[in-house]
Amino acid sequence: MITYTIKNIKINIEKKKVKNINIKVHPDMQVYVSCPRRVDIEYVKKIVLNKLDWIEKRIQKLKEREQQENKKYVSGEEHYFNGKIYDLKIYSVEKAKTSYIKIENSSFINMYVPENATIEYKEKIMNIFYKESLIPKINEYMEKWSLILNVKPKGYKLRKMKTLWGSCNITKQTILFNTELAKKSNQAIEYVVVHELMHLIEKYHNKRFYSLLDYYYPNWKVSYQMLK
Repeated sequence: MITYTIKNIKINIEKKKVKNINIKVHPDMQVYVSCPRRVDIEYVKKIVLNKLDWIEKRIQKLKEREQQENKKYVSGEEHYFNGKIYDLKIYSVEKAKTSYIKIENSSFINMYVPENATIEYKEKIMNIFYKESLIPKINEYMEKWSLILNVKPKGYKLRKMKTLWGSCNITKQTILFNTELAKKSNQAIEYVVVHELMHLIEKYHNKRFYSLLDYYYPNWKVSYQMLK
Protein backbone atom coordinates (compact mmCIF):
# COMPACT_ATOMS: atom_id res chain seq x y z
CA MET A 1 0.00 0.00 0.00
CA ILE A 2 1.21 3.50 -0.86
CA THR A 3 0.30 6.29 1.57
CA TYR A 4 0.65 10.04 1.10
CA THR A 5 -0.98 13.24 2.38
CA ILE A 6 -2.75 16.00 0.48
CA LYS A 7 -4.26 19.01 2.27
CA ASN A 8 -3.94 17.14 5.60
CA ILE A 9 -5.95 14.23 4.21
CA LYS A 10 -4.31 10.80 4.41
CA ILE A 11 -4.61 8.92 1.11
CA ASN A 12 -4.01 5.16 0.99
CA ILE A 13 -3.61 3.56 -2.44
CA GLU A 14 -3.62 -0.19 -2.86
CA LYS A 15 -3.38 -2.19 -6.06
CA LYS A 16 -5.89 -5.02 -6.20
CA LYS A 17 -7.57 -7.41 -8.57
CA VAL A 18 -10.24 -4.87 -9.56
CA LYS A 19 -11.41 -3.40 -12.86
CA ASN A 20 -11.86 0.22 -11.82
CA ILE A 21 -10.38 2.85 -9.52
CA ASN A 22 -12.51 3.04 -6.36
CA ILE A 23 -12.31 5.83 -3.80
CA LYS A 24 -13.81 5.49 -0.31
CA VAL A 25 -13.73 7.82 2.69
CA HIS A 26 -13.66 5.85 5.95
CA PRO A 27 -15.05 7.03 9.32
CA ASP A 28 -11.50 7.76 10.49
CA MET A 29 -11.36 10.49 7.79
CA GLN A 30 -8.75 8.58 5.79
CA VAL A 31 -9.20 7.94 2.09
CA TYR A 32 -8.71 4.44 0.72
CA VAL A 33 -8.20 3.95 -3.01
CA SER A 34 -8.18 0.57 -4.74
CA CYS A 35 -6.99 0.37 -8.33
CA PRO A 36 -6.08 -2.25 -10.95
CA ARG A 37 -2.54 -3.58 -10.66
CA ARG A 38 -1.61 -2.39 -14.14
CA VAL A 39 -2.50 1.28 -13.48
CA ASP A 40 0.32 3.77 -12.87
CA ILE A 41 0.28 5.26 -9.34
CA GLU A 42 0.83 8.79 -10.62
CA TYR A 43 -2.28 8.46 -12.75
CA VAL A 44 -4.22 7.33 -9.67
CA LYS A 45 -2.98 10.38 -7.77
CA LYS A 46 -4.29 12.63 -10.54
CA ILE A 47 -7.69 10.95 -10.26
CA VAL A 48 -7.68 11.52 -6.50
CA LEU A 49 -6.76 15.17 -7.03
CA ASN A 50 -9.66 15.61 -9.45
CA LYS A 51 -12.00 14.09 -6.83
CA LEU A 52 -10.60 16.17 -3.97
CA ASP A 53 -13.66 18.42 -3.77
CA TRP A 54 -15.93 15.38 -3.36
CA ILE A 55 -13.54 13.87 -0.79
CA GLU A 56 -13.52 17.07 1.30
CA LYS A 57 -17.31 17.20 1.28
CA ARG A 58 -17.51 13.59 2.45
CA ILE A 59 -15.05 14.30 5.26
CA GLN A 60 -17.05 17.37 6.31
CA LYS A 61 -20.21 15.27 6.51
CA LEU A 62 -18.40 12.70 8.66
CA LYS A 63 -17.21 15.46 10.99
CA GLU A 64 -20.74 16.84 11.30
CA ARG A 65 -22.09 13.36 12.04
CA GLU A 66 -19.41 12.85 14.67
CA GLN A 67 -20.35 16.15 16.31
CA GLN A 68 -24.00 15.11 16.39
CA GLU A 69 -23.16 11.74 17.95
CA ASN A 70 -20.87 13.16 20.66
CA LYS A 71 -23.09 15.77 22.25
CA LYS A 72 -22.30 17.36 25.62
CA TYR A 73 -25.78 18.89 26.05
CA VAL A 74 -24.64 22.37 27.01
CA SER A 75 -26.11 25.75 26.11
CA GLY A 76 -25.08 26.96 22.68
CA GLU A 77 -24.71 23.46 21.24
CA GLU A 78 -26.45 22.81 17.91
CA HIS A 79 -29.10 20.10 17.62
CA TYR A 80 -31.30 19.02 14.73
CA PHE A 81 -35.08 18.94 14.93
CA ASN A 82 -37.71 18.84 12.19
CA GLY A 83 -35.14 19.32 9.45
CA LYS A 84 -33.61 22.44 11.00
CA ILE A 85 -30.71 23.35 13.27
CA TYR A 86 -31.60 24.65 16.74
CA ASP A 87 -29.44 26.12 19.48
CA LEU A 88 -29.79 24.32 22.80
CA LYS A 89 -30.50 26.29 25.97
CA ILE A 90 -30.20 24.57 29.33
CA TYR A 91 -32.34 25.84 32.22
CA SER A 92 -32.21 24.59 35.81
CA VAL A 93 -35.36 23.44 37.59
CA GLU A 94 -36.01 22.08 41.06
CA LYS A 95 -35.46 18.35 41.43
CA ALA A 96 -39.09 17.84 42.39
CA LYS A 97 -40.29 19.30 39.10
CA THR A 98 -40.53 17.31 35.88
CA SER A 99 -37.79 17.75 33.29
CA TYR A 100 -39.06 18.81 29.87
CA ILE A 101 -38.25 20.50 26.57
CA LYS A 102 -39.88 23.44 24.79
CA ILE A 103 -39.25 24.84 21.32
CA GLU A 104 -38.76 28.62 21.16
CA ASN A 105 -39.35 30.60 17.95
CA SER A 106 -38.12 27.81 15.66
CA SER A 107 -34.62 28.73 16.80
CA PHE A 108 -34.03 27.28 20.26
CA ILE A 109 -34.53 23.99 22.03
CA ASN A 110 -35.05 24.91 25.69
CA MET A 111 -34.25 22.02 28.01
CA TYR A 112 -35.36 22.24 31.65
CA VAL A 113 -33.46 19.82 33.90
CA PRO A 114 -32.06 19.70 37.46
CA GLU A 115 -28.92 21.80 37.97
CA ASN A 116 -26.57 18.82 38.31
CA ALA A 117 -28.13 16.72 35.54
CA THR A 118 -25.62 14.43 33.83
CA ILE A 119 -25.01 14.19 30.08
CA GLU A 120 -26.74 10.80 30.11
CA TYR A 121 -29.80 12.26 31.81
CA LYS A 122 -30.02 15.16 29.36
CA GLU A 123 -29.64 12.77 26.44
CA LYS A 124 -32.50 10.68 27.86
CA ILE A 125 -34.75 13.77 28.08
CA MET A 126 -33.85 14.69 24.50
CA ASN A 127 -34.63 11.19 23.25
CA ILE A 128 -38.01 11.27 25.02
CA PHE A 129 -38.73 14.60 23.36
CA TYR A 130 -37.79 13.24 19.94
CA LYS A 131 -39.99 10.17 20.41
CA GLU A 132 -43.01 12.15 21.62
CA SER A 133 -42.62 14.65 18.76
CA LEU A 134 -42.44 11.85 16.21
CA ILE A 135 -45.51 9.84 17.29
CA PRO A 136 -48.24 12.17 15.89
CA LYS A 137 -46.41 12.44 12.57
CA ILE A 138 -45.98 8.69 12.23
CA ASN A 139 -49.64 8.18 13.16
CA GLU A 140 -50.75 10.67 10.52
CA TYR A 141 -48.61 9.22 7.71
CA MET A 142 -49.35 5.60 8.64
CA GLU A 143 -53.09 6.23 8.47
CA LYS A 144 -52.84 8.24 5.24
CA TRP A 145 -50.64 5.81 3.32
CA SER A 146 -52.19 2.61 4.61
CA LEU A 147 -55.39 3.74 2.88
CA ILE A 148 -53.62 4.84 -0.30
CA LEU A 149 -51.59 1.63 -0.60
CA ASN A 150 -54.45 -0.55 0.64
CA VAL A 151 -52.34 -2.28 3.27
CA LYS A 152 -53.19 -3.13 6.87
CA PRO A 153 -50.14 -2.96 9.15
CA LYS A 154 -50.70 -4.32 12.64
CA GLY A 155 -48.75 -1.54 14.30
CA TYR A 156 -45.37 0.10 14.69
CA LYS A 157 -42.69 0.75 17.31
CA LEU A 158 -40.13 3.50 17.81
CA ARG A 159 -36.52 2.84 18.75
CA LYS A 160 -33.23 4.68 18.44
CA MET A 161 -31.11 2.92 15.82
CA LYS A 162 -27.68 3.59 14.31
CA THR A 163 -27.95 2.25 10.78
CA LEU A 164 -31.63 2.08 9.76
CA TRP A 165 -34.36 4.69 9.45
CA GLY A 166 -36.96 1.96 9.50
CA SER A 167 -37.56 -1.74 9.00
CA CYS A 168 -40.59 -3.84 8.16
CA ASN A 169 -41.34 -7.25 9.65
CA ILE A 170 -43.26 -8.88 6.81
CA THR A 171 -44.29 -11.89 8.90
CA LYS A 172 -45.72 -9.88 11.80
CA GLN A 173 -46.90 -7.03 9.55
CA THR A 174 -45.28 -4.51 11.89
CA ILE A 175 -42.85 -1.65 11.32
CA LEU A 176 -39.97 -0.27 13.38
CA PHE A 177 -39.02 3.41 13.02
CA ASN A 178 -35.87 5.17 14.20
CA THR A 179 -36.57 7.95 16.75
CA GLU A 180 -33.74 9.91 15.06
CA LEU A 181 -36.28 10.65 12.32
CA ALA A 182 -37.49 13.46 14.57
CA LYS A 183 -34.41 15.37 13.43
CA LYS A 184 -35.55 15.17 9.81
CA SER A 185 -38.13 17.15 7.82
CA ASN A 186 -41.75 16.01 7.52
CA GLN A 187 -41.12 15.13 3.88
CA ALA A 188 -38.29 12.80 4.82
CA ILE A 189 -40.34 11.19 7.60
CA GLU A 190 -43.26 10.63 5.26
CA TYR A 191 -40.98 8.96 2.73
CA VAL A 192 -39.70 6.46 5.32
CA VAL A 193 -43.30 5.60 6.25
CA VAL A 194 -44.20 5.06 2.57
CA HIS A 195 -41.03 3.05 1.99
CA GLU A 196 -41.67 0.67 4.88
CA LEU A 197 -45.38 0.26 4.10
CA MET A 198 -44.42 -0.53 0.52
CA HIS A 199 -42.66 -3.64 1.82
CA LEU A 200 -46.08 -5.01 2.76
CA ILE A 201 -46.72 -5.08 -0.99
CA GLU A 202 -43.24 -5.99 -2.21
CA LYS A 203 -40.77 -7.59 0.21
CA TYR A 204 -37.56 -6.93 -1.69
CA HIS A 205 -35.80 -3.84 -3.01
CA ASN A 206 -36.28 -4.95 -6.60
CA LYS A 207 -37.48 -3.33 -9.81
CA ARG A 208 -41.13 -3.75 -8.83
CA PHE A 209 -40.53 -2.09 -5.46
CA TYR A 210 -39.01 1.04 -6.99
CA SER A 211 -41.62 1.12 -9.75
CA LEU A 212 -44.29 1.24 -7.06
CA LEU A 213 -42.41 4.04 -5.29
CA ASP A 214 -42.19 5.98 -8.56
CA TYR A 215 -45.93 5.57 -9.06
CA TYR A 216 -47.19 6.38 -5.56
CA TYR A 217 -44.48 8.76 -4.35
CA PRO A 218 -42.78 10.30 -7.44
CA ASN A 219 -40.50 12.61 -5.44
CA TRP A 220 -39.09 9.85 -3.26
CA LYS A 221 -35.53 10.40 -4.52
CA VAL A 222 -35.58 13.98 -3.20
CA SER A 223 -36.73 12.73 0.21
CA TYR A 224 -34.07 10.02 0.14
CA GLN A 225 -31.37 12.65 -0.36
CA MET A 226 -32.73 14.56 2.65
CA LEU A 227 -32.11 11.49 4.79
CA LYS A 228 -28.54 11.25 3.54
